[in-house]
Amino acid sequence: MTESENAPISPNSTQQSVGGVLLRAAAITAVAVFLLGFTIFWFTQPAVDPTFRVIGPSMAPALLGPHCAVLCERCQIQFEIDASASLPEIATCLNCGFQNNPVASLPVLPGSQLELVPLSETPQRFDLVAYQPADARQSLTVKRVVGLPGETIGFNQGDLYIDGERFVKTLSQFQDLAITLYNQHYEDPIDSRWITDNSSTAWQVWPGKIQYAKQDSSSNSSWLIYQHLAALPLPHQPDQLASPTDQYVYNPTLSREISPITDWIVSFSLIGKELDQLEIQFDGRPTIIAKIDFKNNALSLHQDEQTLATESLQNGLEFPLVIHAGYLDGQILLQSESGQSKIKASARVQQVRWSKTPLKFRAQAESAELKNLLIQRDLYYLNPAGRKDSWQQSQKLGQNGLFLMGDNVPVSEDSRMWNEEVNADKLLTAKVLHR
Repeated sequence: MTESENAPISPNSTQQSVGGVLLRAAAITAVAVFLLGFTIFWFTQPAVDPTFRVIGPSMAPALLGPHCAVLCERCQIQFEIDASASLPEIATCLNCGFQNNPVASLPVLPGSQLELVPLSETPQRFDLVAYQPADARQSLTVKRVVGLPGETIGFNQGDLYIDGERFVKTLSQFQDLAITLYNQHYEDPIDSRWITDNSSTAWQVWPGKIQYAKQDSSSNSSWLIYQHLAALPLPHQPDQLASPTDQYVYNPTLSREISPITDWIVSFSLIGKELDQLEIQFDGRPTIIAKIDFKNNALSLHQDEQTLATESLQNGLEFPLVIHAGYLDGQILLQSESGQSKIKASARVQQVRWSKTPLKFRAQAESAELKNLLIQRDLYYLNPAGRKDSWQQSQKLGQNGLFLMGDNVPVSEDSRMWNEEVNADKLLTAKVLHR
């Protein structure tokens, strides 16, 4: 599949159709753009900034091309699938793994709408940018900046390497790129992702919140365990437990090898009563425990009997807290945020591999509540052949060279395949703003 293929048009749409892309009805001139890669439409209108629509899948989920919005019949989450190529009859939910969500009757929605503004400074890593290919002067393509001038770009086991060193993202950078694995607000009413390690009922799970209430002295030893589902389409078995992978539900008809991932983060808000400690266990090889210690106002990370990192907050930990915990670019991290206060503990941990039950919680408290829990994974970078095997550029980028990629890594055609690097001075035209 190439991204230059025309997308089907919804028969009940009231908008104008040009070249397989939906346009707003207006007195404007439209220049259609068809090229391999992430493709957009450019409208010209006096005294109005150029407006664009996406017609390819390579930047999903950050920017969508023509797509269908699917409402899961089981957990009620809405998720999107690519409609720039042929559509399946049914789609599998990214959240609960339900495999029989009907697609055939759904309308095809137009791609994301964008504004472009002139570039006033050199783009930064992970900026979304539009540029004009040298062989297509009336075309614009949008990608994300991954490599900067003078760098040598490489990938290994899904991670980004700059000049031979693994690049470590900030939490903010991760959040800009993140792909949702599980949203607890849409809890499966039939088959919950959560179990306990004993018969205790101290933990209770509701859509959007997880509650703990101490019942007796044994409650403090009870683990609440998250089971990860593969969310694979038919003919795979439904509700199949698996460690997290780089599956893209947005590409429902793409057949490819999927890879186990290591980089994911759980985020949630936390309140409690007489809450002494909350433990978060990341289960696999190795097993890591992150502790939020309210008695000592500290965050700590532990492997076996070894303390990897400890950070304290002088002014104390105050509710509500926002917690981020997980593994990212070779580091295990635990971060808490409350108002203007922020504290982070992190430590290098190599060679991780997660189990089918990668996340557990245990509380020492009278009561505790975790709300809006979300598990997201990092982008998993593939080599030019679409494999996880190690790869590196044969030469570094030039003085003005950029390495650009699409977020939808398995389908994007970008600097991994292009024979020439993108020159920032000559080809970069604008920075993309979401609209």
